[in-house]
Amino acid sequence: MVIGQLFGIEQSAFWKKTFNTDLIYVFHSGIFMSVETLGALLRNGSRPRLSMDIDEVLGNTFENLLHVYNKANGTNFTIADNVSFDLQWMGLKSSAELIPYYINTWRSRHSDIKFLGNLRLLKALAGHYEIDLVTAGSHEHENLSSIDALRNWLKMHMLHEFPLVLCPPNTSKATLGYSVYVDDSPNLAKLIAGREDKVQLLVKGPWNKDYHRTDIKGIIPVDNVHHAVNLLIEAARREPRKLRAA
Repeated sequence: MVIGQLFGIEQSAFWKKTFNTDLIYVFHSGIFMSVETLGALLRNGSRPRLSMDIDEVLGNTFENLLHVYNKANGTNFTIADNVSFDLQWMGLKSSAELIPYYINTWRSRHSDIKFLGNLRLLKALAGHYEIDLVTAGSHEHENLSSIDALRNWLKMHMLHEFPLVLCPPNTSKATLGYSVYVDDSPNLAKLIAGREDKVQLLVKGPWNKDYHRTDIKGIIPVDNVHHAVNLLIEAARREPRKLRAA
């Protein structure tokens, strides 16, 4: 089955729109293998379990965190400075040093965190995938106020209908039993890359540029959450229809 047949399309317009590339290039890339995996998941008869990240995918948390950090430390970092996931560019010895600022961001500025998604499209996506909102953010158990703030933010944007999952400390999302991930984490991408049973739609940022390539099996780079959701909906709508007609 060629990739056009897989999605019930006879030409490359969808792929040009989705990946800004020609169909023949997609066919020879890691994206083809990733889409094959996605198609297999959709053919299993039940909705694939999907992990939807919150920070820097559904909400611009880090931009607000930098506001809190700069105010407390007299610095002037911007989101454009965020060039690595380990935060060494901030001069921190460990990302753990940023946890109090992360907690304070949710406590004091959750109403300023923009919702980057589209509720209508997310609900459409939920018709094809079993969606959980999964965060590995450091909402420690003793910081219930930050968890409450996160839940309030979800209610503000009518996202509270989706289950919220707090990833346990020192645990990768890759171990939580999901098949599809919409996430910006390069650490997660490192674990998903090469897998035949999982796919990560990697929301691109300068901190995960090593995975912007289209030749990595299991990784599909996307510009933003809209791009990811539209691709997943398109895949789900086309795959079953073509399968039934076969």
